[in-house]
Formats: sequence, C-alpha cells, structure tokens
Amino acid sequence: MAPGLTVPGGDPAVLELQASRLKLAAQGAAGLSRSTSLFTAAAQSDAMWTGQSATAFDAFGSNLANGAAAAEAPLTRIASAVESYAGPLRTAQQRVAAYNDIAAAAAGDRSGSLLRAAEQAGQNAMDALKALQQAGNQAGAEVRSAAAELRDLFGSGPVQDFIDARPELGADLPVHGWNPTRASTEGDPGQPSPG
Repeated sequence: MAPGLTVPGGDPAVLELQASRLKLAAQGAAGLSRSTSLFTAAAQSDAMWTGQSATAFDAFGSNLANGAAAAEAPLTRIASAVESYAGPLRTAQQRVAAYNDIAAAAAGDRSGSLLRAAEQAGQNAMDALKALQQAGNQAGAEVRSAAAELRDLFGSGPVQDFIDARPELGADLPVHGWNPTRASTEGDPGQPSPG
C-alpha cells in the first residue's frame, strides 16, 4: 500500500457561505441599532412621553442600540476569520489529494520515474498543511478575541440587567454553551465544537 497523508476535513465552500451569512447578520446588527435608535426617539417624541418610565425606556433603547452596533465589528471579524481559513483549507485538501494520487502511482512504478514528482507533491502538501495550521491558529485567535467582545455587548446597562433577570432567554440559543476556546483546540477551527 502506498504511503499517504490524511486529507484535512471540512468543506471550504460551506465555510465561505456561512462567513457571508455572518457578514449579513453583522450588517443586520448595524441596521437593528439604527432602527432601535429611531424607534426609541420617535416613541418618546411622538407620544410626548416624559417622566421616569420614559427615561428608563430611553436608557433601555439606547443600551440596546449601542449593543447591536457593537456587535457588527466582532461578527464581521469572525466571518473574515472563517473566510480566511477556507482558502488554505481548500489548498491543503487539493495538494494532499494530489500527493496521495502521485504517491500511489509512484509506489506501483518499478522504473522510479514518478519518484521526483511524488517528492515534490509531498513537499507541496506539507507546505499547504503548515499554512493551514497557521491559518487555523490565526482564525482561532481572532474568533476568541471577537467572542470576548460579544460577551459584553450591553455592559452593565438595562439590557444586560433584563437578560440576567431572565436566564431562560439564553437556553435555546444555538451558541449557548459553545466555548470558542475549546472549539479552536479540539478540532476544525472552522466548525464549532459540539457541546
């Protein structure tokens, strides 16, 4: 049997698709911020609302708008990190597969004429795997950094107080319990870890 390398797992096209979707979500966060600010201001001015409840509503709306605006940059950075990982993943998959093919052919070639091509393909595959590891490390660091920003979107304002008073709000979120540090060290940095 011919020697071979394991082709890295993952689907670069799916990573790129998900990255583009996350960029749209980031833009949506910016839109939510603008809409919330407009709604908060209009609700007060159109209703000529004053007093403590109006002040509390304004504080909540402002905090929500600021938090939504603050989500845009880290979400965009996460999307860019995933996108930047997809290219090296695709290249590594192609080069490892090419090496495996030529190595298999070289193993059956008694003349040795394919040996040099197999060595070069092997070096290309190893270089691509090294670049993939570097891309994964960079993507993981960027995701961890951005995730830390996302954890504190609302600061210690009224929106966070509202969320903290209702722990059931986070129970059904798809990212609830996802640890970006564990995900980047236990497998493909382009895919969240289960659990």
